[in-house]
Amino acid sequence: MSRPYRHILKEVRLAFPQPVSDPIHDSYFVHSIMRALDQVDALKTRLPILGSVVSGDFDAARNAKLRTRTASVEAVTADLVSYLRGMTIFGHPRTRYQEPIFALKSYIQSPFVDDSDIEVVVAKVLEAREKVA
Repeated sequence: MSRPYRHILKEVRLAFPQPVSDPIHDSYFVHSIMRALDQVDALKTRLPILGSVVSGDFDAARNAKLRTRTASVEAVTADLVSYLRGMTIFGHPRTRYQEPIFALKSYIQSPFVDDSDIEVVVAKVLEAREKVA
C-alpha cells in the first residue's frame, strides 16, 4: 500500500531549506559547518599551509565530471575541504609578508614544480633564515 501524499511531501520538504527558522534544520546546518571546520583544523600543521603542498593536476581538472548521483552533505563537505589543501594560511605566525619565503608562493604553486623541487627550496630558505637570525 502506498504512503499518503502528505507523508511523502513532509519527507521531501526536509531536503530543502526552510523559509522560516526550524530548530532541527538549524542545528543540522550548524553541526555540518562545525564538522567542516573540524576537517579544516585537521589540515593545520606548524607550517603556514593547510595540509601539504599540492601540485596542480590540470589534466585531471580538464577531464573532471559532475557526479551522476547526489552525494551526502558529509561527502560534499569532504570534497570542499579537500580543495583547501595546500592553501596558505595568511594569519599563521610563520606567514610573514615582505619576506622571500612569502614571495616564493607563486613558484610553489606553479604547475611546473613538483614536490621535490619545493622541498629543496624550502629547506634552503629555512637554512638561510637560521644563518641570518
